Amino acid sequence: MANATKYNHIHYLVSMLKAYGIKNIIASPGVQNAYFNAIVQNDDYFKCYSEVDERNNAYMALGISYETNEPVAISCTESNASTNFLPAMREAFYRNIPIVAITFFGTNRNEYNLSPQYANKKSCLSDVCEIDVTLLEQFTDNEKETNLTFLNAALANAKYNHYPVHINCPSCFNFDEINNINQLPDDIWTNEFIFENFIDYSTYIESKNTVIFIGSHKKFSKEEIKEISEFAEKYSTPVICDHSSNYQGKNKILLAQYQNMINPDNYPQLIIDMGNVCGEYSIYGLFFSNAEIWHIADDFKFKSRLNRPITKTFMCKEKQFFKELNLYTPQNCNFYNNVKEEINKIVIPELPLCNALIGQYLARYIPDKSSLHIGVSSTNFTTFNNSITTNMNVGMCGIDGVLPTAIGQSFADKNRKVFAVMGDLTFFYGVNALYNRHINNNLRIILINNGRGEEMRLNERLENAYAENSDNLITAYGHHKNGAKSIANSNNFYYMRAETKEQFLTQINDFCNKEYEEPVLFEVFTNDTDEKNGLNLMQTYNKQKTPDIKYKNRNKIELAFYTLIQQIFNW
Repeated sequence: MANATKYNHIHYLVSMLKAYGIKNIIASPGVQNAYFNAIVQNDDYFKCYSEVDERNNAYMALGISYETNEPVAISCTESNASTNFLPAMREAFYRNIPIVAITFFGTNRNEYNLSPQYANKKSCLSDVCEIDVTLLEQFTDNEKETNLTFLNAALANAKYNHYPVHINCPSCFNFDEINNINQLPDDIWTNEFIFENFIDYSTYIESKNTVIFIGSHKKFSKEEIKEISEFAEKYSTPVICDHSSNYQGKNKILLAQYQNMINPDNYPQLIIDMGNVCGEYSIYGLFFSNAEIWHIADDFKFKSRLNRPITKTFMCKEKQFFKELNLYTPQNCNFYNNVKEEINKIVIPELPLCNALIGQYLARYIPDKSSLHIGVSSTNFTTFNNSITTNMNVGMCGIDGVLPTAIGQSFADKNRKVFAVMGDLTFFYGVNALYNRHINNNLRIILINNGRGEEMRLNERLENAYAENSDNLITAYGHHKNGAKSIANSNNFYYMRAETKEQFLTQINDFCNKEYEEPVLFEVFTNDTDEKNGLNLMQTYNKQKTPDIKYKNRNKIELAFYTLIQQIFNW
């Protein structure tokens, strides 16, 4: 593999043009795009043309692309040059002709420093291009990974969807460096869009240890659950997800549990990714393994989770993908059974009164067919039965709106119990929602009040650096020390309170199952010592469970694994 630090973002841009088979380039003269032009003009792979007028440049590319049915790249400098691309790009947009417009900008120029030739290209007109990306000036591997995602988003859409796209690229002026580059980087990845004949991939799936991963997802239809479940059973495929997935079918395994397996042989070779954002940070442990990744684009849009390489994007509805693959009957698949055997070995240690303990007992007593809304920094280690629908606000992964969202869920069906679990910062952030006059007795809230943003006190780096000094501004300690009893009483909530483990255990069943005439607020007070003791117990337990696997990026995995354990205790 080529060394990433040897190459800059323009080298990767050129390498990706080659990888997607984009040979025709029309270049207009200029300084900002000189580095790019110098590379491609000396590479026999490309068929390069020169045109001074950028407006004519883009229209000429339109003609080549129309005749060849292939994307054509166009290049220009800064200033008004890029504006002259617009008429032809708009023509291409309405005719689905794939033009790859590559514009360049000086990295030291912006709208505030009166720079000559500066043109603000931060956004394109809505009918000029389908994809508009701005590459990062590349110095690190993280910037390289981000640029590869951007380039794949643009170039795959040009190649397979025939969209005009715009790539805005930082300029480079280290011209002497060009002569020292004998080859382009090969540590790249490309993506193929698949529109049909999904059954052609059945034998490949059968030959791999395959998992389905589901991020946050709208509620599945019965037909979708049926097709996914049938696929999971036929191909012996674990369905890995968190509580925001809304998946209630066969072979379901929580992500946090999957990341605590013993046997490294039970890590996947192929991940079929679907759904949206996942708020469970142990996802890094799954996606930074060596598995190949496919993505089902139910919205027909290219997406890469965590900037990880995707080899195939299936442009279809999820039900269509699984339904077609279910026409094939694989043989001798046993991967799910092996995984489940490992999961069944997990036993949670005896815990003090802390977030994970509350999750354990809530799962034990929550009534069937209830709805559960979980604060975003919550445990994903607790398994709820498939009759419980779970929801999390993971689109932005913040504390905003958790309480009113749960209240809104309770409005939808007043005959169904809606449970919500959240920490004190989250609860009091949205507390004015409790004054709504439509709240009914089907709403039940667990408020875990540890007096602060305990998540920050359980962060090893913050704790080592600041400890109790973080309580001033970082954790917002002491704002809610008097609790929520007066708020509950003023809003006609039935109020319950627990300050010890015994008090909690004697009330959790009533909270879940007893009939009340009012909505219920159960405030459970935990403390920093118990939360840390619980964390230490889990860390000791999981050190014995962590598989010794060689990852491409081990430091990210270790950080993600620590974050997982941290999340088990933070609602």
